[in-house]
Amino acid sequence: MPGITLTAERRNSIGSAAVGRLRHTGKLPAVVYGKGTEAISVELNHHDVTVSFPTRESREGTFNLVLDGETIEVKIQAIQRHRTRNTALHLDLQRV
Repeated sequence: MPGITLTAERRNSIGSAAVGRLRHTGKLPAVVYGKGTEAISVELNHHDVTVSFPTRESREGTFNLVLDGETIEVKIQAIQRHRTRNTALHLDLQRV
């Protein structure tokens, strides 16, 4: 889905407690990685992700991620979900 653009912010705090606080504020933790680049921990707006990717088919394409003013084309590689609520807990985003 090249028409979709999401904004991400760098995440400095790492660990389960920090991620729990992040989720409590409506953010979704994610990691952006790719061949030859260092992995970057980011946070996305959970609501924006849910609205942009409502179905499994919509999550299979690529989209644009704006991070620090730079636009990166990425795809969702993996989604970790809550086991009973089926809400997203974490995203793995791969650079294309």
